[in-house]
Amino acid sequence: MGKTLVTDNHNYIVDLHLGYGFDIDEVKNKLADIVGVVEHGLFLNMCDLCISGTPNGAVVIENPNKKIILEDRRWVKNEKKSYIRGSKVSIIIAIILFVVSFVFMVASINSFRSLETLYKEGDDFSGDSGYSIIKVVAIEEQNIVDEKLKEGEKFYLVDYERGFIMLKSYRKRIRKKFLDGRKLQDGKLTNLSSENIYKRIDAIPEVTYGRRSSRKVNITPELRRKFIDSLPKSSLIKDRVKQIIAEVGVKDNKDAYTSKLKEKPFYSDMYLKPIGWGYYVMTIGVPFVFISYNYRCNIFNKKKNSSCS
Repeated sequence: MGKTLVTDNHNYIVDLHLGYGFDIDEVKNKLADIVGVVEHGLFLNMCDLCISGTPNGAVVIENPNKKIILEDRRWVKNEKKSYIRGSKVSIIIAIILFVVSFVFMVASINSFRSLETLYKEGDDFSGDSGYSIIKVVAIEEQNIVDEKLKEGEKFYLVDYERGFIMLKSYRKRIRKKFLDGRKLQDGKLTNLSSENIYKRIDAIPEVTYGRRSSRKVNITPELRRKFIDSLPKSSLIKDRVKQIIAEVGVKDNKDAYTSKLKEKPFYSDMYLKPIGWGYYVMTIGVPFVFISYNYRCNIFNKKKNSSCS
């Protein structure tokens, strides 16, 4: 009878001598399937070759499964590279999501602040396309015909605190969204500077460039000419000219009038549109989606990590 050997964890060690003529892989699998067996000592296919020292010299025993081992190592190496590459992509995507979420979050927070406050802080229209804020002084409907105008859609000349520009919209929407319920009188509404009407608008440029060098013309040369030709007929422009004459006086030098006109320029290379539901989706809906997605991913990763630990 041999001596009973016990591990530090109080498990029995069984020493087996099996001889020859059997499938060692099958033995390994059957041992592993026995309930109560913690581990076996069959470490198979873990080296390419074995160098054993004998009284007659070194004996080199080459593993017949060497090719399989090498292929396994290549697979593991490729898996590591793939994992690292995937991790880099995930980090880049995470950074992009964070930046986009931050931008939209700031826009979302600003959407709940007073437009007057944002206007005075510098979020005012200064001739650039995109979203900004204007203070409405007066508005007048224009008799401009364009094939791209939808039924009921018109152009309106807007006198805002820092200039003049065309606004493209519907009369009902102008009244409800742009003038806070005020009605146009004879196609216009003036003397609004004391009303403190601040409105967020979307400035549409003459040409919009998209993906793959696509190009969309929003204002044709013909439409731009119509914008300019409508100015002498506008009572808003006539009132502006009278105001300049009253301030400067009657002079032969045209430079004084020109300089005064430039203080409130007319932008003919773009027009405004009242913001629609798309703006609120971008400033409120998109941040909510990003935050929900990131929160969901974090919860999923925590659950995944806890199940693996």
